[in-house]
Amino acid sequence: MLPYLFVILLSVVILHLTQKQKQQNLFLGIIGVLPLVILAGFRDYTIGTDTNGYPVAIFEYCRMSKSLGDALFVVAGEVEPLYVVLEFLISRFTNDAHWLLFWSHFIMFFNIVYASKKFELSIDIAIFLYFCAFFNFSLNGARQSIAITFVPLILYYCINAKYIKMGILFICAFLFHSSVLLCLAILALFIYTIKFPNMANKKLIKVLTVFVVVVMLINFNSLLNYVAGLGAVRTEYSDRYGSNDMYGSNLPISNIYLNIVNLAVFYSCRDKKDPLSCFMEYIAIISVILCGSALISTFLVRITHYFVIVILLYNVKLICLRGNFHKNVSLFLYFLYWFIITFINLEDTTPYKSKILLSLF
Repeated sequence: MLPYLFVILLSVVILHLTQKQKQQNLFLGIIGVLPLVILAGFRDYTIGTDTNGYPVAIFEYCRMSKSLGDALFVVAGEVEPLYVVLEFLISRFTNDAHWLLFWSHFIMFFNIVYASKKFELSIDIAIFLYFCAFFNFSLNGARQSIAITFVPLILYYCINAKYIKMGILFICAFLFHSSVLLCLAILALFIYTIKFPNMANKKLIKVLTVFVVVVMLINFNSLLNYVAGLGAVRTEYSDRYGSNDMYGSNLPISNIYLNIVNLAVFYSCRDKKDPLSCFMEYIAIISVILCGSALISTFLVRITHYFVIVILLYNVKLICLRGNFHKNVSLFLYFLYWFIITFINLEDTTPYKSKILLSLF
């Protein structure tokens, strides 16, 4: 646990120092997250439940493939194509899969830094909250973690009506992990709350929205099978997301805690005059409700991540508007989430090991 604490502290300090200037610098932001990228990239393959699974295994396929077409053919139907392209490109320069892990996390952190800069957020707090909420998961679900970090940027370009950039980023995210289709629901919700603010703010409409989400959860397996039948997602997702046969089901206490913290921070800091306030309230509430998806399948609870990343970064803005006491309490609550899931080793992230870094000392 100590290596994680040391590195996040180092990154936050570097980012905080670089923010002393009037305008946040993207390059300095990237320098600030490099310690975290290195920590994740050069970890032992036993760190993270799936690290020894598809990332390393497919890298070996790519390394032995003579062309990108061969690599895509070998793993067709196993993983999304853009992730295979990333693996193949890296395999042309090195035989060491650690560089795949490095560049995967570089993309994740770059997206968060860039989104923070676009939304004019405090990058040090944004990275800290992202670390607390998603870093451990990113050591396991690499493809989905990359897709998740595209969502804030997709939303930014939607808000600013730059639909071509929004579309390009959405396609990129989809080609990393097709579950990002859920982002369409987020975009639709944004358009609805902006176009019809009076209707969206009515309590009855909010209750009906909650009811619709619950009904969709109850019938999620049927909906997923229908979408898979259209070819929008791989059929194997029906087994993973729509049934408890493969992964079982439970009540995700840690996810519920994180989403309640998000909701509490939002309500304690919200500015009702902010045009995004109503939209973010829907996102925060739906995130909590979607925790119930784990009763269908523990794998399905991953769909909450797309909503969590949106309200999480919005809360960065709200936290910075409050006094130090409120800010410190909020940061502690998020840190407590990371501490708990790390302590119980939820994603097989402890004890941290790195053969490469150990060989340097």
